Amino acid sequence: MRSFSDAALGRWSGSAVREILRNPKYTGYQVWNRRRATKQGGRNNDPKDWVWSPRPTREPLVTKELFDAVSGRGPQTSRLPHDPWSQRSPGH
Repeated sequence: MRSFSDAALGRWSGSAVREILRNPKYTGYQVWNRRRATKQGGRNNDPKDWVWSPRPTREPLVTKELFDAVSGRGPQTSRLPHDPWSQRSPGH
């Protein structure tokens, strides 16, 4: 029986990593129009309707290329690279 959770031990869960990889704010860009309000609460807008800032507004945790690959917006839609953290953007 485990007495400590993965979070208590400082381990990242797969779902936490997945949420970071799929959330555009971690690319460093500001993104607007991701959701719209409805009478039933809210709905996600199609990613093609999102409005991205022209340049990053903060230090990215995830490259734009990796985000595109994970979210199905880029050429690599079938699976993640073996080690996504080794992916580096040009100039870094």
